[in-house]
Amino acid sequence: MKRIRTLLLPLLALPLAAQGFSVTGSLVQGLDSLKKATNATTAFMAAVDYDTRLYGTEVPARAGLAIGFMPGQERFGLKTSLMLYQLHGDIRIATPSQALSVLVGLSMNTYTMSNSGTENTADALDVDHHFPMHSVKGVKLGLRLGLDYRVSRAWSVEVMLQQTELAGKDLSGDITDGTGTPLVRQGGINPAWVQFGATYRF
Repeated sequence: MKRIRTLLLPLLALPLAAQGFSVTGSLVQGLDSLKKATNATTAFMAAVDYDTRLYGTEVPARAGLAIGFMPGQERFGLKTSLMLYQLHGDIRIATPSQALSVLVGLSMNTYTMSNSGTENTADALDVDHHFPMHSVKGVKLGLRLGLDYRVSRAWSVEVMLQQTELAGKDLSGDITDGTGTPLVRQGGINPAWVQFGATYRF
């Protein structure tokens, strides 16, 4: 993920020539890496995009903002839910079908996390009874790859695979047990999911 840092900002900052706005609502099917964080695979996304072309070229593109609700499911008395706030940029690659295009993009993401339940702080190694992460603060980078199929002038459907950074392995320990040993957490979580969306263009 860190290798794309130098590529992300130029893509999102490129001057764009306006072509119009669109809104997308998506149902998310989380992969195992998202389930590692929330113990759930169902989530929801909504996005507003600026459909355009890269300035000075004929390459179709879009830039947008998205919000995602990733509710957690209780496990061993603990539940972790996530909210995602995303800035993204995609380019469109033509296919032999005029209605179908490939989407390739990058994203900048911030997450908020809510936890409920009581951890087992008496046993630092009881990872099943500890929340999966200590912190999700900071900007996280992500990759996007999808297909968009134009049903009509106004409507299209899309399927998109996304993966983002989230939380590395926590070696510092925010909470310790009675012996001063840091609680062991899942850590090393980079959520990925497939989203199925419908887009309306104004």
